[in-house]
Amino acid sequence: MMRLRLGIAEIDSYNMLFYGHYLRHSERAANSCLGRESTSATVSHVALAKYVSSVSWNDVVSIRTTAHPSEDGTLLHEWFVNERYDTPVHVCLCSYDVDGLAGFVGARTPDGKEARRLIALQREGAAVLTPQDGAGRSEAFGVYPDMVGPNGALAVPCVMDLFERQRTVLIGGQEELERLKLELTTQMQRATQDGLTADRKQLETQRLADSYKSALGDSEAALAAAREELQAARAETARESTRA
Repeated sequence: MMRLRLGIAEIDSYNMLFYGHYLRHSERAANSCLGRESTSATVSHVALAKYVSSVSWNDVVSIRTTAHPSEDGTLLHEWFVNERYDTPVHVCLCSYDVDGLAGFVGARTPDGKEARRLIALQREGAAVLTPQDGAGRSEAFGVYPDMVGPNGALAVPCVMDLFERQRTVLIGGQEELERLKLELTTQMQRATQDGLTADRKQLETQRLADSYKSALGDSEAALAAAREELQAARAETARESTRA
């Protein structure tokens, strides 16, 4: 289990972990499971990636790495936030190219139930829709030396960054992203105001209820005192009648 605390440099403007960093840290988790005879592991294929919920700045993340029951070099990474291990916030099934013979000796060995789940996730990834021939979009990007990994290929985070750039272009560019962000901020502000209004109404209702109970309590106390005075007066009248 690899643990890390997310820094501000990894967070986007929505206070969420930039999704290119998910693969970066999953790859680091894979390298932490290597034996002494292996030097490095590099992501070669991502069969499935699920983003269940967001990860934010200063979150403490635990990455649990489980080996595939029958395929060497394939790992399941499950992300958990702040030691809540009931539901992962991110699941990633990756294959790796490993330099060395030992392999992932530090990865968990799945039991029967986990092995069946891992194979089911692999089948789910294989069933994901792929674009038809000619239906894709081509883009030209400049590649700089700092974007190339030790194996001579583009580093995985750089691939995800280029993917993000193309997606931004497809949805309308930075202007559309700015509009969507403003719309999201407005919706959050409205939701906050609605929540505050509801809280104020609930507080006012509680105050009225408390005032009513207080007034009712005072009335009951006054009535009880009047009854006692009446009973005392009747007793005094009875004593005077007896003397007469």
